[in-house]
Amino acid sequence: TMSRRSALLIGAAALASASFTATAFSPSSCGLLVSTKRVTTKLAPPKTTLHSSLSNNDDDDVLNKLSAELKELAECSSLIYSYLSKPDKSVSAEDVVLACDAVDASSKLRQKSHEFGRYQLLVKLLKSDYDAYVKTAEFLSPSRIPRGELPNVQDVVYVPFTAAAANEDDATEETTADTNVVAVTTVTGEDGQPLVADCTLEELAYNDSPLDKLLLSIFRNLVTTHTG
Repeated sequence: TMSRRSALLIGAAALASASFTATAFSPSSCGLLVSTKRVTTKLAPPKTTLHSSLSNNDDDDVLNKLSAELKELAECSSLIYSYLSKPDKSVSAEDVVLACDAVDASSKLRQKSHEFGRYQLLVKLLKSDYDAYVKTAEFLSPSRIPRGELPNVQDVVYVPFTAAAANEDDATEETTADTNVVAVTTVTGEDGQPLVADCTLEELAYNDSPLDKLLLSIFRNLVTTHTG
């Protein structure tokens, strides 16, 4: 009787153990665990939100700058075309003056465009009316147009432009030599290079001595003999 009861208890325990194992590792239970894990993953907060925002701002700044530069380039191209398409005979001195005003009021790429257009206007004026070109060039150069930017300087009188003309203290230098004060005026050439001013010292009469005259005559005779 005891062995039979023991066998029945052992069998019941085995069935209970098998039932618990099957329930714990059933497909429905595994599916619930996977589903819970997936929900947890979806609810995780993003870690790249701030970086993405900064990247978007940088991209917007680059696009805005590029758009502004392209717009400026298009406007400058339009300016150059307007200068080039102007007929030669319709160009006047007033057009050149207006171009100078535009150069002074502009900067960077737009200024270069107006300088190019001003040069083209001068070329057109040179072709259509030479006398008007000469007068315009003399009037505007070198105060507003550098002489080196003129298409032609023939017959254009050179008037040295010194920025220190309004301030004589900057245009002259006082040097002392043997207690004599000599005023030195700055003079520039056509290319803008400084030139040596005329000497302000008194002229000195040079008298040849008899020995100098004798040696000079001997030297001249030798040169004449050997050169024919």
